[in-house]
Amino acid sequence: MTELDMFLEEKDEIALNTRINLLRDRISPETKALTTIVIKSVRETQLPNGSWGNTIYKTIPTLRLLVDAHKHTTALFQKGFDWLLSLKGPSGFHEYSEEGQKVYCRDEYCPYGSELGSPELTGRVLHLCGKVGFTNPAIDEVIESMKQFQREDNGFHGPQFWEHDKKSCIGATLWLTRGLLKLNREPEIVEGAINFIENAEITHNVYQFSTSALALETLYLYNPEKTECVNAHIDYLLSLRNGNTTWNLGSNQQDRKEYRHRLFTVLKAISKFDPDIIPDLQ
Repeated sequence: MTELDMFLEEKDEIALNTRINLLRDRISPETKALTTIVIKSVRETQLPNGSWGNTIYKTIPTLRLLVDAHKHTTALFQKGFDWLLSLKGPSGFHEYSEEGQKVYCRDEYCPYGSELGSPELTGRVLHLCGKVGFTNPAIDEVIESMKQFQREDNGFHGPQFWEHDKKSCIGATLWLTRGLLKLNREPEIVEGAINFIENAEITHNVYQFSTSALALETLYLYNPEKTECVNAHIDYLLSLRNGNTTWNLGSNQQDRKEYRHRLFTVLKAISKFDPDIIPDLQ
């Protein structure tokens, strides 16, 4: 079984994302049939409030898939998008709720989500807004509020960390920069953030694969040409491949669906700069 076969082995959102974003196929009978199956599942799993899983981390990827599948004008998308916009707070979009003095994160798979702060989550929302061309005074307010989280090194970090350390967070910086780039906003802030991103060290750990993939996605929006930084991230990701069959993509790779999702994320990012990697999978 090739890696491409593995992506397509289930009739799920990963397979549809693969057909749309890696194979660039939207119109074949196979893609149309798969789209019908996946959209039915998406509709059945949407909660009454419009979200999926009551969390940004599950709702945004679903909405992004609906956009890629050209379903963003449907009531299904709008209900989810409206829920997302309802999470706007005074310091950006948030993933958590407060009960008494304790903060609870909605996402059971990311128990520390509330400590990630607003920049990362806001960046995810801004990127989606850019994909659908959504502009609104509320988005202007959010972008303005994000400026308070930029540090002297031009990176960003959330309010939970102001007193914990003096470092910016590469994840928060990447997501917010990607969002601003997609909206074509705040070029001066973006310039500084890109400089921070290009100087960030690539350190092998269980999260670096996702950081490098996001870095490639972000850098491609800024400049679609290969740079020294781009090559470094591509080389790192390719170094995680064990032979021709498996990749070392962090911990908890026993979950087949999670592994397929992680590998799709990596290959989609690499293919921005090296589209020839897709034929190599077949």
